[in-house]
Order: sequence, then structure tokens, then C-alpha cells
Amino acid sequence: MALGDAELIFLETLANSLTNVGHNVVATCSSRAALVAAVRRETPSVCITDSHFGDGDIDDLLEGLGLAWPGCKLIILTTGGGPDLLRAALDRGALGFVQKSRGLAVLLDVVRRVGLGEIVIEASFAPTKRRTSESMQAHRLARYLTQREHECLSLLAAGMDTSAMAGHLGVSRTTIRSHVQSLLCKLGVHSRLEAVAVATRYGLTDSAPWDPRYSSNAS
Repeated sequence: MALGDAELIFLETLANSLTNVGHNVVATCSSRAALVAAVRRETPSVCITDSHFGDGDIDDLLEGLGLAWPGCKLIILTTGGGPDLLRAALDRGALGFVQKSRGLAVLLDVVRRVGLGEIVIEASFAPTKRRTSESMQAHRLARYLTQREHECLSLLAAGMDTSAMAGHLGVSRTTIRSHVQSLLCKLGVHSRLEAVAVATRYGLTDSAPWDPRYSSNAS
């Protein structure tokens, strides 16, 4: 495991905490360049990093880490997290997004779930009027999903790929792709990662927003 954060005291504390519960921390870095170099050298299975460094933004950081070691699972540990930062992180391949203030227990759970192949957005950000409006819009759009599309969204959020979804639902890969493309259009998003982010952030897979009155088919 490699760690990156510009705050040296926090970085040392985090490293000690993770080591004490059994994780092997192979590198602790306080700059983007040092973290990228460490990931290239050590090829860790997981990298936990802040989103902000003095020598590069989130795009520079995640692009560099992806090129350094594509097999590394990236978790962003941040003090903030608006939709732009979240989207940038997911688009660049991050699998976890966590607030620093949530504590070690939450971070360890995210590490475990990311290790199992899930995409985890820890949604503890303070509610705002804008977020409430966005949540209402997301739930309104989700009501137009068919029952099968809602099932596919839940499986995407669980980290399943096309083959796993096809096996779970007993349909072909082509059918799954069709359902996924349809749900992306209905939710107004452009990728599976974005769909998962929306579903996780607004609890679309926790509730049952599907309503047959809005469905053209159920297959």
C-alpha cells in the first residue's frame, strides 16, 4: 500500500494506523511526483492519496499514477469533494472516494470493498440546497428505468462487469449492454462509472425508484 498526502503529520499518523491493523505500507509521499515514482517502483495493490498536491492537480495525479502502475487500485482521501472532483476522480479510474473526517474504520471498510472490486463513494458530505435539488432530479430520472434496468444499475454499483451481470441475470452480454446503454441515457450520464457515482451518491440502489407506470417494457 502506498500513501500520499501533503500534510506530513497526517501522513505519518495514517501510515502508523494502517500498519497497526496489519496493512503493509511500502511508501509515504508528500508530493505528486514522489508518489508517482513510489507507485512505479513498489507496484502496490492499493494507493490512498489526497487529491491536492502543490505540484499537480487531480488530473495530473491520477494520470501519473495510472501510467506508473495500472494495476494499482486508487482511493481518494480528501477534505472536500464537490461533483467536479468526484467526476474527475472516477473518470481517471479511482475506485474509492472518502472524506478524511470519517475516520479509520470507514477508510478500512472502503479499502476492503475496493479490494473486492467495488467502486465506493463514501457519501458523508454535508447536504446543501443544490445537492437536495440534484437528488430529487436523480430520483425523478430513475423512475423511468425499467425493472431490469434498475437491476443492472444495482449490479453495476456492486462492481459487476458485463459477463458477471449476464450470468447473474441469465441473459446474454448483448442484452446487458442494451440495458446499460438505456439506463445511461435515462439518467443523463455518459459512462458506467458516472452511473455508479450517481446511484451511490443519491441512494438509487437503496430504494426502489422503479415504477411500472413509467416503464415501456420490463425485460
